[in-house]
Amino acid sequence: MKQTSINLPKVIYRTDQPKKDGSNSFYLQLHHNKVKKFISLKVSCTKDFYDEKNNRIKKSHPFSEQYNLIIETQLFKASKIILDARIKDEPITINQFLEKYLGKASDNNKMNFYSFVESEIEVEKKRANKAPLTIKKYTYQLNKLKEFRSKLEFNDITPSFLADFEEHMRVTLGNEKGGSNNTLKMIRKFVYVAIKKDLTSNNAFKDFQIKEDSTGDIKFLTLVEFQKIKEYYKTLLSGHKHHLTLKSFIFSCCTGLRYGDGKKFKLNDINSNCILIKTQKTKKAVSIPLIPLAKEMLNYDLDAGLPNLKTPCVQTCNTALKEIAAVCKIDKPITTHYARHTFGCIALNNGISRETVQAIYGHSTSKQTDHYAILNNDTKVAEMEKLAAVMTL
Repeated sequence: MKQTSINLPKVIYRTDQPKKDGSNSFYLQLHHNKVKKFISLKVSCTKDFYDEKNNRIKKSHPFSEQYNLIIETQLFKASKIILDARIKDEPITINQFLEKYLGKASDNNKMNFYSFVESEIEVEKKRANKAPLTIKKYTYQLNKLKEFRSKLEFNDITPSFLADFEEHMRVTLGNEKGGSNNTLKMIRKFVYVAIKKDLTSNNAFKDFQIKEDSTGDIKFLTLVEFQKIKEYYKTLLSGHKHHLTLKSFIFSCCTGLRYGDGKKFKLNDINSNCILIKTQKTKKAVSIPLIPLAKEMLNYDLDAGLPNLKTPCVQTCNTALKEIAAVCKIDKPITTHYARHTFGCIALNNGISRETVQAIYGHSTSKQTDHYAILNNDTKVAEMEKLAAVMTL
């Protein structure tokens, strides 16, 4: 986000808000990030005393000299505050300007980063289009940040602070790259919102880059690993502690549904052997044909007409999946999101077109789907065998 400072103030004679005596007031007008702020100069006159050419009060007014001096003095004072900041190469927001100009801190400047984010989360809770899981994710990420630093002002968020926090998440908490990146993106999102609202001019992300995972970092199970999971599932009785987690995980591997969509999915979302659902994250309607294995994961609930998978909470699922990986001797830190990735990678490695996978995922562009086009070694060998058949001596 580009850092800008306030434009130099202008004197405005406002005729849109006349006083009871018919006079109109003079204001200083400030402009920053498409936001206008008017500061009353406590000077007014009727239109017949307004000098439009010079934007001041006519000399014929009995107090023209005093009033014009007030206007000039306040204009100089405001301009000096902004120019001093420019000379120091320090961006200044409207709230910071008002603190210097009025000689007192505004209520907004008393707000630290945590109280600001919490107030924004409350606002987002009231938005009809904001998924509950998104709100829950923000709260979880904010609590993780609070555990690292109990008090946090906007100016405390520096590139070095972000680097230290990222190391803490990766080394101390054992977060994967995607998890730590998502938390950093949450911080960046609310820093940008605060900048837009003129609560701060501090943008640490100008000098701190969130390094995205490369395509090769997509976390998924190979077909062989998925078969191990499936075989383990067959050995479980319905009351086993891993049963519900695996049932939900295998279903997502067969459909590409995110954990949140699988949890809210109901049996009446099935029509003509297809799941018809609006995804929580993108709000897009997707149609997903059900393969036999996916139907098998639902058979236990079809007669009862209950929510289909009785999916445990995400923390319970992720704990169980780590245990399952150990039992199946899969050396990967499996989480619920592995299922969605596994669907895409296995589908693309077994002849399903990218257009089909894109439609099932609800991706807007093929570029998003391309992240899952990771050829496993078996696919490469099979493709090279085709080449070997025609490149012979």
